[in-house]
Amino acid sequence: MKKFILLAVFAIVVSSCSVMTHQRYVSTMFLDFQPYTESGFFISPNPYTGQFSPVGEINITVQPALQQPARQIKGAYSDAVYAPKNGAGVVQEEILAEELLEMAVNEAKAKGANGISNFRCTRVLDANPLEPYHYEITGFAIKIR
Repeated sequence: MKKFILLAVFAIVVSSCSVMTHQRYVSTMFLDFQPYTESGFFISPNPYTGQFSPVGEINITVQPALQQPARQIKGAYSDAVYAPKNGAGVVQEEILAEELLEMAVNEAKAKGANGISNFRCTRVLDANPLEPYHYEITGFAIKIR
């Protein structure tokens, strides 16, 4: 009997130590500065070394909206009793990189700047499963002489 109990415990321990796997997820963001630099607006992830007047620091946080998918998934839950409680079926909106860059440039121009140095735009992962990420945009607005 002891051998049977010991074997059962061993089987439970071994089967509970399985490796968790997930699919590869690749996220890229490309910010094209050319439309702004061609119009005379300076933007760089590095400090500006020429003559300039400081305008101010830019800090923008963008939390994408939560949306219902445009199309219901086949076999989706139609009864709230059986629907998943973790918010499944709700997705965050997609925000294009160009829109994030436009926000930063518009903010700098509104303050009288003609450039942004030390520019950063990052996607930050959150612990909240309903809102898994947000964007943070930072930079130093400058007036180039």
